[in-house]
Amino acid sequence: MFKGTSFAKLKSNLKLSISRFKLLEKKKTEQATKARKDIADYISGGKDDRARIRVEHIIREDYIVEAYEMLEMYCDLLLARFGLIEKMKELDPGIEEAVATLIWAAPRIYSDVPEMKVIADQFLHKYGKEFFEKCRDNVNANVNDKVRHRLSIGPPPKVLIEQYMMEIAKNFKVPFEPDPSIMLEANGMVAHDLIDLGNRPGPSGGGGASGGYGGGSGGYGGGGGGMAFPPMPAQQPHMHQPPVMEEKPPWYNPNAEAAAPESKPFQYPSNPSAPTVSFYTPMGPPPPTYSAVAPKSKKRESPPPGADLPDLPSVPTNFPAKSSDSSGSGGEKPPGGGGGEDVDFDDLTRRFEELKRRK
Repeated sequence: MFKGTSFAKLKSNLKLSISRFKLLEKKKTEQATKARKDIADYISGGKDDRARIRVEHIIREDYIVEAYEMLEMYCDLLLARFGLIEKMKELDPGIEEAVATLIWAAPRIYSDVPEMKVIADQFLHKYGKEFFEKCRDNVNANVNDKVRHRLSIGPPPKVLIEQYMMEIAKNFKVPFEPDPSIMLEANGMVAHDLIDLGNRPGPSGGGGASGGYGGGSGGYGGGGGGMAFPPMPAQQPHMHQPPVMEEKPPWYNPNAEAAAPESKPFQYPSNPSAPTVSFYTPMGPPPPTYSAVAPKSKKRESPPPGADLPDLPSVPTNFPAKSSDSSGSGGEKPPGGGGGEDVDFDDLTRRFEELKRRK
């Protein structure tokens, strides 16, 4: 049973099927988009019957595209779990639905995807003819329901056709009035599917909504047919209230209550000597301005009168005259005076010593 299985051929055909599914999905989607424009032209021209036929074809193509997407996903799943096909002799439950769906869909899409026949034949060699035939007839109910519905040959519902036409007319801004009989039938079907809570029986088997849980007059016991519950005890008066004292205690004195002074709120004693603090006025003098504390330029001040100052030596006046290169010729010194005499450093040193001793 396992000799004819070629895993390499199975794997390669799974990859080829994924690529072909993607191409077909893109092609059919583009064709449906172009067909919608033709349907809008039919609706604007008053050819509603012809437009409905084209819409039915578009719905069929949309169904096929959805089925191809599901089959593409199953092929990708089998490639991801290909080790379960190679190593295990029995069919693993994790891939049972994918294998069964591909076997069931192979004869239905063989014209578009010829690789599906090779895949189905490899599964026939791997898992046997009995399992193969059961998958073809969906005996074990392991084929995906959405794929079976999308690849079925039955016509789409009339309500769906009207909804497609309404949506196409809305997209292309074309006036369209749906068939009122079909829309009324659709509304009736929706209303019929809703749950009627008005006549829903209670949990005790009683009557309708007017009787609550137990029917019209049976209370919790239910209109005579349900299980009887014991009656609820009547609520005692003042069950949760403290007892009211009717008599006054012996120590009560009504005159003391009348003569009691009226209570007044407590007032704190005022202290006039305490300073009044305000959160809005600053305490103390204001801070000095910048001009008051800015440093001023220091000026030399004259000594105060009567100050005892030491006697300073007089400024010498017998400075030697400057020699001029332009005066005279041949380097001769000017006549008269001490212009050509040298400075007496000994005399200057003696005067400086006398000045230090006076200090």
